[in-house]
Amino acid sequence: MLFDGPLPGGTASFAAAPGTVHVRRTLLDKDGASIGMQETDIEVPDFRATPLAIATPILLRATTGIELRHLSSAPAPTPYPGREFERTDRLLVRFSVAGTAAMEATVTVRLLTKTGTPLAALPVAPWHGATSTYQLEFPMGSVARGDYLIEAAATRGADTTRVLVPFRVR
Repeated sequence: MLFDGPLPGGTASFAAAPGTVHVRRTLLDKDGASIGMQETDIEVPDFRATPLAIATPILLRATTGIELRHLSSAPAPTPYPGREFERTDRLLVRFSVAGTAAMEATVTVRLLTKTGTPLAALPVAPWHGATSTYQLEFPMGSVARGDYLIEAAATRGADTTRVLVPFRVR
């Protein structure tokens, strides 16, 4: 057992060895009564043994300019759990690049169709001067309603890695 307890603020952080971590969450209603359980497996990569890896991106959803400004600078905001957005939303995608070649890697982000066809390169920048954490801001109103992918990639020489983040614009 790596963690057991309530999630103040809706998040938990804990150290885990590389390999498969089985996560079991008990869902509670507003009165604290159990209303169900969710289970999933998460693969924890061995960042010390791989040249490049991208950690699971977190999605942040802003509905106002003030919320966007707050989320852009918050060091540990609560991630948005959904993958469906309104056209008036703004999406922030934050991810870290790790591995032995991470410091010299070139990081790119692209918008893809749901089948993987490239649509556009997206601007990505280091998050507040961090050397390995990046953030992208994406206005949902810039695309038509439908299903899309955001591809984050890191490359250094022959080493390359990428992650895909699916989302839907309603």
